[in-house]
Amino acid sequence: MDIQDIQLVPAKEADKDFLLHLRLQTMVEHLEASGQYLTRDEHALRVAHEYQHSHLIKINHQIVGLLKYKEDQQKVTIIQLQIAPEFQNKGYGSMVVNHVISQSQGKTVSLSVLKANPAFKLYLKLGFCQVGEDEHEYYLQT
Repeated sequence: MDIQDIQLVPAKEADKDFLLHLRLQTMVEHLEASGQYLTRDEHALRVAHEYQHSHLIKINHQIVGLLKYKEDQQKVTIIQLQIAPEFQNKGYGSMVVNHVISQSQGKTVSLSVLKANPAFKLYLKLGFCQVGEDEHEYYLQT
């Protein structure tokens, strides 16, 4: 399987419940490990944040996660990347990030990752460099 097998489908309003469930499955553990305890409503607000940039990730016609990103003249910003637990550790996250990089037309790709999230190591392997940090997150870019 390669990055041509990825489809990014703009999320619809009807997808919000699915995306909230996905967020709860994939983010609570890492947030709580960093000392952040959010309510269900606070998670729903994060799902709704910049919702117009949300895309369902489909691989082989199956929804495997969420990619929320935005693009301007200088860079592509990955706001959220979440792969459903049953599809984790299969290389899908790497494929999606490589897809974004390959489509960026040489623009800088940036993202942040919770310090408690093991995806940090993945991003470094994919060529990102740490350019900053705060109490909870590392800031990375290509």
